[in-house]
Amino acid sequence: MDTVVNARDRILKRMNWSKSNKVSEYLYLLGLTIYVLVSYTRGTMIVNNFGINIVTMTYALYLGSFLVVLKILLYDDIFNWKYLACLILTIFFFSIGKQAKDFDLFYYFIFIIGANNIDFKRILKVFLVVNIVGIVITLGLVNLGLIKNVVITRTDSPAVRYSLGAIYPTDFAARIFFMLVAYFCLKDYKLTIPQSISVFAIIILTYLITDTRLDFLLMLLAFVSVLLSDKVLKLLQKIAAKYIYIGTVGGIFLTIMLGYIYRPGNVLLDKINSLLSGRLFFEHIAFKDYNVDLLGQFVYQNGFGGGFKITNYFFIDSSYVRYLLMYGLVGYISIVIILLLLERKLLNEKKYTILIAVILVLLSSVIDQHILGISYNIFLLALTANLSSLGESEKRGIESVCRQS
Repeated sequence: MDTVVNARDRILKRMNWSKSNKVSEYLYLLGLTIYVLVSYTRGTMIVNNFGINIVTMTYALYLGSFLVVLKILLYDDIFNWKYLACLILTIFFFSIGKQAKDFDLFYYFIFIIGANNIDFKRILKVFLVVNIVGIVITLGLVNLGLIKNVVITRTDSPAVRYSLGAIYPTDFAARIFFMLVAYFCLKDYKLTIPQSISVFAIIILTYLITDTRLDFLLMLLAFVSVLLSDKVLKLLQKIAAKYIYIGTVGGIFLTIMLGYIYRPGNVLLDKINSLLSGRLFFEHIAFKDYNVDLLGQFVYQNGFGGGFKITNYFFIDSSYVRYLLMYGLVGYISIVIILLLLERKLLNEKKYTILIAVILVLLSSVIDQHILGISYNIFLLALTANLSSLGESEKRGIESVCRQS
């Protein structure tokens, strides 16, 4: 094995593609750019326009993933036992994807493996740039009348909700939420007054356009975490790691149990169901119709995405319930382990600003399905990425604690 690795490194050196240059990072970031762009497009009304269809996008996903695999083969220590274990997991996740007819976990895991030694700040920048460019193009196409702007209303409200080219208003609001959290990480949760005013204006405008109440609350919570960043950082530094792990597992378990035990007519559960915009009702139907498989299953879902008139609406919004039923118990435990390993890394490296982002993502996953969508949630890549360029706010928090003591 060492002979193979040495031969590979000699070839790269002759080609001037040695580890001393940026080819490894360029390959990964180019693959990530392609994948995020395609994933973004899949969530818009651009699909099936301009010759862009599911087949075209699938090949583009292959290309983005191939570039990341190429980076791994050329530049990473592929004969390390960790990589061999990851290879087995990747094959397993592919098998689960075939069962569920959903390959989000499979692709995401490839990008997690490939993120090794990649600067996470650069990953965040790519994520933001691609999404911003995507939104600008989508808004332009909507204004030109070339793609549909999905317009819907609630049965309990006269407010008109616009998707601005996304397949559904909540998808657009969720994207803005994840982009804001990524931006906060880049700024180390420290904004100037003009930046704070601009962010607050974006939050209000997004709510007025999409009328997404839960995403609005999440965006406000994220914004408050910036305003109170010193206090939040100090609090995280004081909390023992085991309590963060318990909180994560406990929150996931509670979300699942509420959907499982929900019955119409229970005053408390009906109130929670109402606050969650009816999500518990459909989660209970999901458990009733499918229950939990060991190795994954196909769960037929029929949502309002695209603004089409449908009958027999059924969609699982919560990431926790959705992927438990789709990926099965073994696949789901794998996802939870990835989340816990990510939290452990952030705690060990004292990257509390990114930990705040992960906690916000975990909260959002109670109500939305985007935890494994890279064009929404980029933060799982922090599990293997290089985090050394981020973390000035950690120093602020530690210095504040020292001054108080």
